[in-house]
Amino acid sequence: MSFTPGDGSGTSEAPLPDDFFANLLSDFTTPASLDKALRREVVVEGSWLINEGMRVFNSTFDGSFKEARLSHFKAEEIERKFIRFQNEVLERERRQAESHSRALIRVERKGRRTIVAELTRRATFFDAVVRSFKDAQEYVGDFRECRGSVGTLWKLQNAAFSFLSKVAEMSVLMDGCAQAESMVPPIEGRIRELWEPIEFSVGTTEAGDDAADEGGEVDQPADSVGVSMTGYLDLDL
Repeated sequence: MSFTPGDGSGTSEAPLPDDFFANLLSDFTTPASLDKALRREVVVEGSWLINEGMRVFNSTFDGSFKEARLSHFKAEEIERKFIRFQNEVLERERRQAESHSRALIRVERKGRRTIVAELTRRATFFDAVVRSFKDAQEYVGDFRECRGSVGTLWKLQNAAFSFLSKVAEMSVLMDGCAQAESMVPPIEGRIRELWEPIEFSVGTTEAGDDAADEGGEVDQPADSVGVSMTGYLDLDL
């Protein structure tokens, strides 16, 4: 079977094969029953329908293709935006992590400086307390010596009293207290008691020989004395 194409105008006629209408219905109008003008009109209408169908098909296909391309472009744009947003989130998290790390380092350094300053302050305070306590221990000895010296001055009125023998006795007593370091806890409490001012009356300072106790001590003056008086006395004996 051979087919001769027309001129493309949709009006040219082409020979139809013999079995073209073989399987059609019995009431279908064949070209043989039509005149030439009507056959031309049928061919033109058929060609137009075919061309219009192809145009619609092509238009639909082009529209579908454009829509597919547009959808693909939108999908790519959304993917690019998502990737950009994801990168921004990762960059923000990285910056926050760096900022948090720097903040932790600053806090750690500040904490170390604070700890060092606090340790230095406590060490200085402890050293001052120890020195004060050592001084207090010395003051306790000086205070006891001072109280004994007051009684000693009063006993100088007695012609039989020897100041040199009293000094030697006090030196022996002071040498016996060389291990006073082990008595730190009780001494601390006694320091607080001994340095409390003792009120006295005029009759106390002018007491006679019965005012002194067996250790040669008298009542403590109202103002606590913290320095030995024996180092400042120039007595001609």
